[in-house]
Amino acid sequence: MGLVQQLGNFGAHDQGGAEMEIDRMFMEACIVSTQALLRWRYPEFLFNKSELSIKPVLSIDIKSDIKPQETPVEIEISKPTKTLRVRMREFVESNYEIGEVFKIGDLKRRFGEANPHNSPNAIHGHITLMSANLPSRLSHQPKKDGSDDLLFRVSKGMYRRYIPAEDPEPIMHQNVPEHEWSSRLLVLNAARTFHPVKNSRCYLSPDTGGSYKYSRAAYIGLYKDKAVRCVGEILGKVIVSEKGSEPIIDWINDEEIPEDTLTELARVQVEQRWETYPVKALVIGQLYDTELVKDSKGGMIRNNFSIDISKLEHTSAEELSESLNGLKYSDIIN
Repeated sequence: MGLVQQLGNFGAHDQGGAEMEIDRMFMEACIVSTQALLRWRYPEFLFNKSELSIKPVLSIDIKSDIKPQETPVEIEISKPTKTLRVRMREFVESNYEIGEVFKIGDLKRRFGEANPHNSPNAIHGHITLMSANLPSRLSHQPKKDGSDDLLFRVSKGMYRRYIPAEDPEPIMHQNVPEHEWSSRLLVLNAARTFHPVKNSRCYLSPDTGGSYKYSRAAYIGLYKDKAVRCVGEILGKVIVSEKGSEPIIDWINDEEIPEDTLTELARVQVEQRWETYPVKALVIGQLYDTELVKDSKGGMIRNNFSIDISKLEHTSAEELSESLNGLKYSDIIN
């Protein structure tokens, strides 16, 4: 939503002489984000590119009495042959001993002085990426070969080199083969939160493990009063570790949704409905009413459990709701 707002402001307001041609390529990211947002918010409507199309080229006139500026003199700046990743690893291994605890500000300052061509934001981003126990590293796509596992956060502002033989496993994306989650229905106990979840299409819970831990699934089922009352597709899972921190995507089921759209949808719901951290959010598609009855004694004691739905006829959440309607747990759970 932030991208849509920014480009809308650019097109609507005087840019102080920085006029330019706004063509289809320039606007494509905004169009894709708008489509994803509309599909999520209004699933009952069908949207396609023709309905959101704009003219191929929209030119903003430049006053004829403005003389073109002289071509600036280009100053050639030699670029390093090694990537920032490689240079960061070499710098840390050369300047800090194993077990030595140092201030992260010291690393930023010294590395910045040695690499003036890299911006502070780029340096900060790579430190985050290469800190093995920071959840926020997931937004930078750490490599699976371990080459990005360089630093370990000891406490606020204090770091040391990561020691594979002694430290916990690095935080990485949950890499689950599609065949293991694409035919799973995640049933969640929504006895107290049924209507807020259904209205917002976002399920929030503590990210503290234990009874709140759940596996990746293609669909969500909301349980209340001895039955699963509605089902929908899970678009993705987002984690917010601290208040005001950047939301981190754990996994995405619908690749058509831009990552910034998914995190923004989760962030808004967390800020409106949640107070304690860390928290995780399941962003959900359209929910469809159904009734899958729990025919055993008692209510749902656990927070969640997963059901194999591979034998049920379905290609969408709507069809799954129809297949489940009228069934009992004993019909599909061995």
